[in-house]
Amino acid sequence: MSNSTEIIRQFLNWFQTVMSRHNPSKKRVIIIIDGLNKMDDRDNAHGLIWLPHSFDKKARVIVTTAPGETFDVMKKRKCQLVEVSSLEEGERKSFLRMYLALASKKLNDKQEFLIAATPQCSNPRFLQTLLDDIILFGEHEELDKRIQHDLKALNTSQLYDIVLERLENDYDKQKKGIVREFLSLIWASRRGLILDDELAPLLEQKGIDEGDWSSFYVVAEELLLSNASGLLNFSNMDVRTAVENKYLNREIKVKSVHTTLATFFLGNPDLTERKLEELPYQLERAGKLDKLKQLLVDFRVFERLYRAEHKYDLYRYWREIEKNTMFTAEEAYKHALARGNFPAGMIVSHMLYHLGAFLEDMTKYSTAEAMYLKSIEFYEKASQKLEVSKVYVALGSMCSNLGRTEEAEEMLRRAESIYESEKGSEAPELAEVLNKLGILFSNTNRFHAAKAVLTRALQIAETSFGKGSLKASDIMYSLGCVYLSDVVNRDLEQAEKLFIDALSIKEKELGDWDPEVSHIVNRLGSLYLEQDQFNDAEDCFTRALLIREKKLGEGHSRVAQTLKHMITLYEMQELYDKAMEVGEKARAIFQRTYGKEHLHYAAVLLRLGSLSWAKSEARGTPAKEKPIAKEISRKYLNEAKSVREKILGPGHKLTKQVEDILSLLDPKPVVRSTKEFKLKTKPKPTPEKKPTISSVPPLSLIHISEPTRLL
Repeated sequence: MSNSTEIIRQFLNWFQTVMSRHNPSKKRVIIIIDGLNKMDDRDNAHGLIWLPHSFDKKARVIVTTAPGETFDVMKKRKCQLVEVSSLEEGERKSFLRMYLALASKKLNDKQEFLIAATPQCSNPRFLQTLLDDIILFGEHEELDKRIQHDLKALNTSQLYDIVLERLENDYDKQKKGIVREFLSLIWASRRGLILDDELAPLLEQKGIDEGDWSSFYVVAEELLLSNASGLLNFSNMDVRTAVENKYLNREIKVKSVHTTLATFFLGNPDLTERKLEELPYQLERAGKLDKLKQLLVDFRVFERLYRAEHKYDLYRYWREIEKNTMFTAEEAYKHALARGNFPAGMIVSHMLYHLGAFLEDMTKYSTAEAMYLKSIEFYEKASQKLEVSKVYVALGSMCSNLGRTEEAEEMLRRAESIYESEKGSEAPELAEVLNKLGILFSNTNRFHAAKAVLTRALQIAETSFGKGSLKASDIMYSLGCVYLSDVVNRDLEQAEKLFIDALSIKEKELGDWDPEVSHIVNRLGSLYLEQDQFNDAEDCFTRALLIREKKLGEGHSRVAQTLKHMITLYEMQELYDKAMEVGEKARAIFQRTYGKEHLHYAAVLLRLGSLSWAKSEARGTPAKEKPIAKEISRKYLNEAKSVREKILGPGHKLTKQVEDILSLLDPKPVVRSTKEFKLKTKPKPTPEKKPTISSVPPLSLIHISEPTRLL
């Protein structure tokens, strides 16, 4: 059981206990959760999957959060929103009196008026920080000067800077850099530092022992710090900004403190969870990408990082390495495998399978396939038939996505055969195999077969895993795609219902920001596009794009798939400049992912060429821009034709498709002989007109064939 699952279970158990055992009279219970945005973001915590969507009617739940992911989730749940507005002058005076009274402090009327009348004090955090500084300030005779000095700050971050200056004067009289080093190390950590096990020894390395920093820590804990999950971190972003501006305002300082932390965690011989969280992060931020590469090719590290809670970090680290060095993930792991230095106790077949899945996620398809096939060799030697079947499913899915449909079906049929022979016709594993087969059938326009196999898959999934399971959600999504894609028997109402049901399960189980949510949202956008619901479609595509860019990276092929949908969205509204903008982004991603000699790259070139042509014919296009747009169209279409000719041959239907569009773009003139005119003695029937640009239907009505993918 994962930690996040355990937390959800324990939270719900605690809530039920509070509502029953500790509340026998059934009175109203108020639960306050302050600072959702400050939670550790591991295990998708900011997706709030741990927080129930509804509570007992006797409960009232109040949460606070800053703008961001947690706020967006709560807003989507249609919770009652109350914005904390600025404090009026009277409210400031009341607040400062009550707050100071809690510390047995009081100001005179002049001081109260000065603070209450200052505009910055309308910000509750600014006012509270100011009052905390007043409480800790020990020189009563100098208090007027102190208040005036604090009020020079224009915002909370600047006020914290003044507070830091005072803390340095009060707690670092020997100029050892206690405040600077203490706070800089916390700033550079990924999620905070453990006080005794990490921060204390780090400070000791710099000649600052516990006797030096303990008094400062007592005060800083009140003013600046929070201690969540045993990790010491800043209480808010304003503190972090102040520390950064004061102590880490140069790149060399930033890299130096990250290097210090990297060296510290590198010195720990054990592969602890804290080391996995901090070491690769510190190496990346310190610019030590060669050492980061060496760390990631350690198969122990790879196996630990390629888990749900860390794998998006792994993708990001490798993207950073590939972007800024000559190293690539596939070559690095191939060299590591060639050396054969596998850790003791490691199951090599499992590791090869995980490596194949990782490289597939990174769009390194040829090497991913090699890893999958190698893992099959190991599994077959160990007579692990079910594990072999698992790899066939992965290979079949990848081949299907790459358009290698015959190979894909062969792999999936092999998996189906193994599961049925080993575990029977209702084996739970068959749900996934049949789902992949259904997707394949839909992609190859075998819609009747797709519906049949997916219906069977859904029955197995709901029986084996439950109606609200993720497996069932996957199959609902696939069925929805079939109802959307089947032009002859299209049922948009049924498709929308299946998508929404699938989306509801994914959001509940995975949160709003999981990449699997983006697949369904993307397809919902396509459905709304079919119904000319452009605003709804744009909302869906924008959400899918944000999720994919955040979780998979801006250069991932699935980002490009969403951008391709947005091309159609803007083209249908004749917003050609917007369509070209997203199209160019998609083209750049496909070029980096597949290279220039690939059908996906040719397809997006065809879209861009068609768009430019449509722009050249649009009434709203200025006359001077029309020939330029037409020339750009010709360039893209000729390049698309060249790519398809090279891959498919000159006689292939997809190559001829581009040729046909080019012939419409540049129609040949009708030439009649002089003899025809001389012999003309009686009227002849008007010859049938050949198509010209003016007679061509709008580009949105011209079908552009390309491989279909359920993405």
